[in-house]
Amino acid sequence: SDPTIEKLLGLMPALVLFCAGLASAWIGSGYRVGTLTAMGPGFMPVALGLALAALALLLLWQEKLIVQSVPLPLRPVLCVSAGIVAWVLLADRFGFFPAAFTQLLLSALALPQQNWRIVVMVAMVLSLAAYALFVMLLGLPLPAFGS
Repeated sequence: SDPTIEKLLGLMPALVLFCAGLASAWIGSGYRVGTLTAMGPGFMPVALGLALAALALLLLWQEKLIVQSVPLPLRPVLCVSAGIVAWVLLADRFGFFPAAFTQLLLSALALPQQNWRIVVMVAMVLSLAAYALFVMLLGLPLPAFGS
């Protein structure tokens, strides 16, 4: 096999994460971002999207320094990226709970052979905890359900 193609395939997960992070930040910037103490609905998508893009850049830098022939983990990259994009697309229109729940379920698809009853229960508990933290405690202006 061609070492150049293997090198490019090794960079694909980081490139996909980088693109998903930038897309999330770009879509989230269309909403009111606010400030750190008065977060708008676009704050978390922009902040998390930029953090994901920065993480992807670190991964690209590491890949440049350490050449590895590791198989492309396409499923986890796509599932987690789909979860982030789902959050960005659903949060404003359908509310915090549907967006968080969908994001968690899509991210859970990254690992095969899940116990879906446990995944659904964990997603509900994490959605409630995240709502309590971000909306109730930190005052993120997102409705629980719908706008």
